[in-house]
Amino acid sequence: MAPPTAHRKVAAARESQRNPTCSVQHRDILHNCEDIRFLPNESPWALLSCDKGRRQWSPIFSELNLHAAEGELFLWNWRDAPSTPPTLLPFKGAANENGTTAGDFHPLGVSITPVGGAKHRIFIANQARIGGLIEVLDFDMITASFTHIQTIRDPRIHSPNAIVALDKDHFFVTTDMYFSRNWAPGVVVEAALGLPLGEILYAALTEDDDGERGARVQLVSKIAVGTGIEIDRESKTLWASSLSNGIYEYNYDFQPNKAGVEEIHNDPLFPITATASKFVRTPFWPDNIVFSPTTKKLTVSGVVTIEGFFTSMMSAEAKKPNSWTIELLPKLSRQDLTTEEGKREFSLRVADPANIALRREEVRWRTVFWDDGTTFGGVSTGSIVDFGEGRGEGYVGVSLMDRGVVICEKTPSVRGWLVREKERGHEEL
Repeated sequence: MAPPTAHRKVAAARESQRNPTCSVQHRDILHNCEDIRFLPNESPWALLSCDKGRRQWSPIFSELNLHAAEGELFLWNWRDAPSTPPTLLPFKGAANENGTTAGDFHPLGVSITPVGGAKHRIFIANQARIGGLIEVLDFDMITASFTHIQTIRDPRIHSPNAIVALDKDHFFVTTDMYFSRNWAPGVVVEAALGLPLGEILYAALTEDDDGERGARVQLVSKIAVGTGIEIDRESKTLWASSLSNGIYEYNYDFQPNKAGVEEIHNDPLFPITATASKFVRTPFWPDNIVFSPTTKKLTVSGVVTIEGFFTSMMSAEAKKPNSWTIELLPKLSRQDLTTEEGKREFSLRVADPANIALRREEVRWRTVFWDDGTTFGGVSTGSIVDFGEGRGEGYVGVSLMDRGVVICEKTPSVRGWLVREKERGHEEL
């Protein structure tokens, strides 16, 4: 995590370097959207998780306003018809034996995975009034209808933040902090000290002979203030973000329904192993992560300044905080740095404010989206997208603190795209 001085230097990369191809859509419909996830197989559709009552709803500190508005899910065609209003999915929570009631719905992270044909399974981290829940839905794209499959309430998943599906029956989920929903002073101490009391969990859906649904939960790793989570199924890589530290990378092995799983993993419900691989620092407090199977790129968005975050969360009228989304680049080897191409690449990376406060071996980031909060502030989830048909790559992002969704027709083509403004800022200082 970069020090405050780095953030002041980054502030020099301002208005003249804003991406002119960006626009904000649907401010009147989308409010305080925590997450956006793109349907698989190069689909033009995305699922958005929003909560217009978010400023009155802070489960971490047990601040659950009775009059807070309910959360919402939207389906939006980001590629072919971005100006067409998103479709509201009429799920508002489900009444069931766990004690939840319709309307007790405050979604954070979401994940969507194909089931077959036009059907998809949706997993939702629901910070409901009664406690942290995982909602499982089946959604039909043709009829735009859904079926509620089950609600998971497990003491291990007491404060879920982000979620990613392995398939329709297995998923990873992060819990933010041990003291969430329990003791507010403990939350402050846990976050300030970066205590690794949050968790990365693996869960498997279950169903007994009587049709009773449930879930089995297994610890993957402890983490300080767990936020985003993402996987690359092809390389079997798992990433999780720690708001206190940066991005942790794991190699995982997932072998469901294969012979020998019981012998290898000792439990047929848990065909999973995960091994810590790498840690990468970020220039801000990282929130959500997106990996695109299409572009093969990993992006991270997060909190640039704590002051800006809390000021905006306290009042919708306050200036929105800075937005920042960065792309993780391959690490440059010593051999790379001996070539002209490698030296040029390193120079471009060093020029990017995302790498200002990092050590030489940590220069692995490229700024994809930056805004000082004037146009679109506080991006919590942002992704590089492929518009196809010769249009190339662009960017889509949502914000927990702002309204609408930002969409950019292009992303910066050079890793050092902020260099001129950064140098100007140094001259002013």
